[in-house]
Amino acid sequence: MYIDFSHGSASIGRGQRMELWKLGLEGKHDPFQGDGGLFIRWGISKNRLKTKGTLGELKGNGGYLGIGWEFPFEILGLAFEIAQRQIRFANNFSIETSSPSIGVHFYKHL
Repeated sequence: MYIDFSHGSASIGRGQRMELWKLGLEGKHDPFQGDGGLFIRWGISKNRLKTKGTLGELKGNGGYLGIGWEFPFEILGLAFEIAQRQIRFANNFSIETSSPSIGVHFYKHL
């Protein structure tokens, strides 16, 4: 993931290109155990943010929590999801995002 800001700031290198590297594990829970319907997705991650500012390179831990609804079709599922992601770094610095997504699931056929 690359982060670009338009306004300069010496502290985190705003106006410069930053890189966010992420390695994590995600899981999906279907509370009603049926084809399609409500699902919950969770995740944990280790993160590295490379800045060009005074913060340099930061390491931190992240979490992910999403909720969605999957519509089953013959060979796949079409899922709509809204999620919140939070990454906490050293120096009391954090990144929080909310994002909608659309996914195509082939779980039954793998």
